[in-house]
Amino acid sequence: MSALKVFIGKLVNVFGPPDHEDDGFLGGGYVTDVTDGFVFVADAPGEVPVMAFALAHIAVIAVTDEVPDLKPLPGGKVHRLRPSERE
Repeated sequence: MSALKVFIGKLVNVFGPPDHEDDGFLGGGYVTDVTDGFVFVADAPGEVPVMAFALAHIAVIAVTDEVPDLKPLPGGKVHRLRPSERE
């Protein structure tokens, strides 16, 4: 779970498996903590959390407040495809 600490302070959208309603969108906000199997989010940075998402139900955490930049989590890999390789 320590790898998920990189999301603390970031504005994120959280998605569950695609069988959930609304394409799996569960909610979003600013991540305040990742502990005890949950991701806690607040409406604004530094505020008290208003939601918690169980890690067991999360499929994707998408950071929305930064310029798109792919970075691997520790031990992960990122593969960039050139435009000619995408098709």
